[in-house]
Amino acid sequence: MKLRLFYALWPAPEVRDALSASARPLLEACRGRRVPKRNYHLTLAFLGRVPEQRLDEFHEAAGQVAVEPFTLRIDRHGHWRGPQVAWLGCSSPPAAATRLADNLRAALEPLGFKPDPRPFRPHLTVLRGCRACDFEGEIAPVEWPVSSFVLACSETLPAGPVYRVVWSPG
Repeated sequence: MKLRLFYALWPAPEVRDALSASARPLLEACRGRRVPKRNYHLTLAFLGRVPEQRLDEFHEAAGQVAVEPFTLRIDRHGHWRGPQVAWLGCSSPPAAATRLADNLRAALEPLGFKPDPRPFRPHLTVLRGCRACDFEGEIAPVEWPVSSFVLACSETLPAGPVYRVVWSPG
């Protein structure tokens, strides 16, 4: 069986609540399908469909990636027309976040992972199917302390996608 997998930063419940509160003005001003708070995450590397029997290889490779603790300051919002998403992000991403994403992607390449050639831009999707977003206001900044990452699985259910953690280092 193949699983749809991605490595991500996974917020603690209190950070998840703060992100939800921060996103509220954006969600109220823009149309689209709201991403449920339980699905909030920040993708480091999207693997796609991976045979379940290869999970140990990925766990071993990712387990070699050190995490230098950092804090993400989620303090801006935006809209991408192509994928039709509204997002929250960082106006000044910490270098440690970029190093983590780059090091993880490099560790996965020998396993056949083809990293996105675009530079890492930390963002958290809060709306999908968002054709336009005219929200010009500010969002309340959220401090997100990061000291680890997870491997998550995306399952499509009749009620919508559900993400669950299938691995975390340590």
